[in-house]
Amino acid sequence: FFNANLQTMQFTPQQLSGAQRYNPHTRIGNWLEDVRLEETKVAEFREMKTSGQLAIGVRQGKLNTCTAPAQTFSASDGFVSFGDTVVLVHCETRGSLSNDLWEETCHSTDEYMVSVCPDPSPVARNTFKIVRVESGGYASRKQYEDPDCLHYGESFKLECSDLLVGDDNQTSPHYLGSASKTHSKASRISNRQAVYMTQVTDSSIVWKVDKVADADVGSTRLLSQHETVPSNVPLVLRHRATNQALFCEPGCTESTEFGEEFEACCFNKTHAGKKECLVAETQGLSTGATALRGELGGNVWVMAI
Repeated sequence: FFNANLQTMQFTPQQLSGAQRYNPHTRIGNWLEDVRLEETKVAEFREMKTSGQLAIGVRQGKLNTCTAPAQTFSASDGFVSFGDTVVLVHCETRGSLSNDLWEETCHSTDEYMVSVCPDPSPVARNTFKIVRVESGGYASRKQYEDPDCLHYGESFKLECSDLLVGDDNQTSPHYLGSASKTHSKASRISNRQAVYMTQVTDSSIVWKVDKVADADVGSTRLLSQHETVPSNVPLVLRHRATNQALFCEPGCTESTEFGEEFEACCFNKTHAGKKECLVAETQGLSTGATALRGELGGNVWVMAI
């Protein structure tokens, strides 16, 4: 009986050939398919490695693009002009406003990360071009003697570096933007008004420059309107639609692919005490009851050229 069953027992080709890989847990199947599958995987890996499509290659390409050396540019000596390329340096942290056009703030929003890099050296990700607002409700209607220069209170846009335009993830320039805080849109660490890069060209990307408030807030702010903005001097960068100033706090940091960086957001960080200001002094009206708080160092930036 035992010999009869042994004669009818069937064996797989792997068992008959005595393959070294055979063990009681080997799945019986077409071994040639497994070999071809392994060969295909190796071929695809080599092809992706050659074309730079591997994940590690894509990341390295991103780092190389974002950290490519850049140069600042000024069309007029000593002043900021439209078309200039600047680095926004934060006075308190000595870092520079930087973007990451590969990292969305939230999935499928087409809004990309903005942070403050500790290094102020000009590279592709931390240089911005000053662009004039040509149309819309925030477009300047005042005729200036020097229309090519940027003036206090004048609307403008901050465009990403030309070194980032035309990359695989770009079809048009991105601009620095912001929007009022909501339950679904806020800065990730401090939960304040978010700042991001976007291709949407509406009021969310319009900014203006104010003078830093000193002891005489009223005359400083009011009389400086429509003056040309000097380069490399402290200033307040304010979002026109929300009237919130660009802000960075040394205690708020976040992890990025470029290392630990400071969070950038919009927030009016002011002194506790108020100062009297004359908001209608050009009409000769004294409004001594009007009070204003001056900004702290977190709102102070420099357009470095």
